[in-house]
Amino acid sequence: MKQAAMAHSSKRTTAAAAGKQAAPSKAAEREPQPATVYKTEFCKDASEQQRLSQLTATRRVLQGSSEWALLDHLEHSIAEQEVAVRQAVRQQVQRQQKEQLDLQVQQHERERQAAAAAKAADLAAAAADVAAHQAEEAAKQEAAQQAARRLKVDREQQTVAAEAARKRAAAKKAHEEATLLAAIQKQANEEALEAKRTAAKAQQQDDERLMMETIRTLQRQEEAREAALKAFRDSMAARAVQAGAAAVAENRSRVDREERLMAASEVKAKAEAEAKHAAEVAKHAAMAEEMRSAAAAAAAAKAATQQAAQQEQTKTRQEIEAKLQQFKLSESLTAAQRKQRNAQHKAALEAQMAEAEARQVLDDVFMVERERELNTQLIVTARGMMGSTALAP
Repeated sequence: MKQAAMAHSSKRTTAAAAGKQAAPSKAAEREPQPATVYKTEFCKDASEQQRLSQLTATRRVLQGSSEWALLDHLEHSIAEQEVAVRQAVRQQVQRQQKEQLDLQVQQHERERQAAAAAKAADLAAAAADVAAHQAEEAAKQEAAQQAARRLKVDREQQTVAAEAARKRAAAKKAHEEATLLAAIQKQANEEALEAKRTAAKAQQQDDERLMMETIRTLQRQEEAREAALKAFRDSMAARAVQAGAAAVAENRSRVDREERLMAASEVKAKAEAEAKHAAEVAKHAAMAEEMRSAAAAAAAAKAATQQAAQQEQTKTRQEIEAKLQQFKLSESLTAAQRKQRNAQHKAALEAQMAEAEARQVLDDVFMVERERELNTQLIVTARGMMGSTALAP
């Protein structure tokens, strides 16, 4: 059909060329004569015009029923068929491509859903591990707080018992040695001073030991958290490796992308953990430094208080000795004067004994305003340490 159409096209082209060559002669034959007043081209009669119209119509009918027209029709039909075939082939290719694309989209969607399910499972497992770790840390923290509370209660009870024993011993000693007031007063003052020094030294040692134990406890908790975090990262890395190994057989490019994302996440998590660890270390160092400074300030305040108490006791002892000396000198006076002097001296001694007993009872029991001001930093630091320990994950 294509060869026939090409032959038809060549024949039609040749015929058209021949028609163009013959056209001048026909035009020359039909070329009108110069117009005159007697006869023109437009002066043909009606029968001639009708005859020409019939000829034209007949020519058109013959052209329509000719082989050229048939070949033209065939050429058009072939062209239309080729267009239809190409259109059908193109549509079939498009359908196949669309089907393949749909299959790829469905496969990708199934893979995405599987990956999302695996990721959700991993996240759920990780969340469960984190929750278990947090619960364990909370239990450990609660146990540590309970132990600290028990230790505090024991220390308070021991302090109360020691204070009661000290009061009983002081009362007994004051009652037994009332006749030898000067010697008893001196010995009592020396013993009280030594007891204060010993208690201050023991308190300082207890404070330093408690501070070191607290620092070691915080360090152990930090090391435990770091170990748990490392184990958590290792488990996450193992799950990621297993998931990556299972996904390599299906889609290597997706595994590579997930591994890169996982590596970036691990780097970010490691940087955050290191920053958090550095912040915790700096915080613990600052807290330890504050506690040492506060302990030093408290020790200095206690030393100043003890020095003032020692000076007060020395002054009281000197006054008592002076009064005893006056009492010895008053023996040469009259009986009435001696009696009056003895009564006044006895009243003064009783007042001093009552004051000394009151000081022995209340000394170092309550914190005075000066001591409270000097110990403000230590109090605030201890509260901050307890608050941060309670809030630690």
